[in-house]
Amino acid sequence: MTELEKELFEHSKRVREHMQVPSDLKTVIACKKKKHFRPVIVLIAAALAVAGTAAAAAALKTWNIHLIRFFDADQESMDHTEKSYDVPLISETVNGTTVTVLQSVFDENTQYILYEVSIPDNVSPDKNYSFMDFGIDIPLAEQTDSIGTIKNEIVEIYDDSIIFLLQQTMTAEPVENTMVGLYLSDFGYFDSSAMEFVTVIDGDWSLKWDSDRESAGITYIPDETIEICDGCTLEKVIISPFSVMVKASGVDILGSISIEVQLKDGSMLLCEPGDDNASYIRSGNVDFVYYRIDKLLDINDVDKVLVNGIEVNI
Repeated sequence: MTELEKELFEHSKRVREHMQVPSDLKTVIACKKKKHFRPVIVLIAAALAVAGTAAAAAALKTWNIHLIRFFDADQESMDHTEKSYDVPLISETVNGTTVTVLQSVFDENTQYILYEVSIPDNVSPDKNYSFMDFGIDIPLAEQTDSIGTIKNEIVEIYDDSIIFLLQQTMTAEPVENTMVGLYLSDFGYFDSSAMEFVTVIDGDWSLKWDSDRESAGITYIPDETIEICDGCTLEKVIISPFSVMVKASGVDILGSISIEVQLKDGSMLLCEPGDDNASYIRSGNVDFVYYRIDKLLDINDVDKVLVNGIEVNI
């Protein structure tokens, strides 16, 4: 563990030890389309119950140690993402199980939510737990239907809790500075022998918070036609500290789109078809590739980006 990780770990521990429920908690109803949720108890910046100052809120605006490891981040690269993430610290308890949103990261078309689930004493932590249903509710810039991919993975298991990271990628881009919602239903695990999901704790968890996020990426939209192959036109490229996204229209070449990011130091990031870090979506006549970079990137270090060998002016 690096000195930065140690410092953030101790800071997080101190905050959680002093978190108290404010006496003026408000109960709100948070709903997602076509789903019905129970009332939600929202702890808005719970640590302010201790300090009660804007300075305390600013002190809490820091990266969680689990996301530091996931994005292989250092202090310099994190400094360029200050407006791209929230630290909601909101919780809801249903049937004795508490879900707490620790941090959310917003990267153009993709959202990451790090959350913790408490484990009741009668639940063993030795299974590959998840939820029957899960997702992120966020307004999109394009009001038409948007398809995407979603993944919910365990990043840490403790004796009394599990840390999850939910990643949702949509073809439409989210609206900045707006409400965000995390919804989860029925905690349990998939029984591979019976080929069915086993519910351990029934319930619906729904947590909403106001986000002040802003994009950390650079968007390139060609002002003239750029064909990356016969019958396929480049529509948009976005590069951010977290990823590179390519959108193209025309014939389906989703299985043959490659992305190359050349850095000023001479090194290179390469996304080839089938890369484990990439999400591939075909929607109508649009090919969409989202490639998550292994190590958090300072986009000022980018020299050039090439899509199928064609240089894009970023």
